[in-house]
Amino acid sequence: MSEIIGYITELVPHVTNLTASRAPEAERLIARHAGDLAAFDAKIESRLAAAVEALPTAVAQERAAPEAELAKQHEDRLDHRGQS
Repeated sequence: MSEIIGYITELVPHVTNLTASRAPEAERLIARHAGDLAAFDAKIESRLAAAVEALPTAVAQERAAPEAELAKQHEDRLDHRGQS
């Protein structure tokens, strides 16, 4: 992610400083970095897809955690009563 920010930080001043008469220079600058930006885009897309895929499992675990904790507390109470 920091690499993407670095590229954007590097590109934005150059692109915004270019006037309409220097549009071909802007196009060359963008084209020169297009491969790097496409690779970062693919990396981000892959990470987002993995996160979306993992989301249902994470939600299920989050929902199950309180139920599991309540079950454990119940078992602990039963164990405590049995030891009394």
